[in-house]
Amino acid sequence: MSMLYVILDPAGCVARAGRVRQGQALPEGALEVVLTGAVAFVLGAAQIGAQWPLRVGELGGMMQVAGYLVPRPASPQPLVSSNSIVVPSCPAGTRIEVFDHSGGERMYLETDAGDGYSETFEFPDPGLYEVEVEAPAPYLPTSVRLEVTS
Repeated sequence: MSMLYVILDPAGCVARAGRVRQGQALPEGALEVVLTGAVAFVLGAAQIGAQWPLRVGELGGMMQVAGYLVPRPASPQPLVSSNSIVVPSCPAGTRIEVFDHSGGERMYLETDAGDGYSETFEFPDPGLYEVEVEAPAPYLPTSVRLEVTS
């Protein structure tokens, strides 16, 4: 039998997750993950709740809210429109990168977009392009690819 554990970063997001054998000590700073059903449990000081069923690989995309692990929200999702990619309104501190995979280069980098920042990137030349959007914690990064053929 094993126990799941998580270590949270200062923003309450899962920084590390794993398993230990029952009775084995948890790593320093770790919280034991207690899998719950529809019934709320009283959790100990070194425990955190999570909805059952849950796989250890899912823990990295979670954050703590009121003593329980919940999925982290996604950054604004870029949208493909013909030969362009639209980045919708973003929260302050968002990082946006545009890559030209065919040319092997980064075309654009915004490292600290202001609140409400949005942008439309036009791609007139054939190639494979990608836009990545990474809002500050607790958001997870998002990306989209566009292949322009002519």
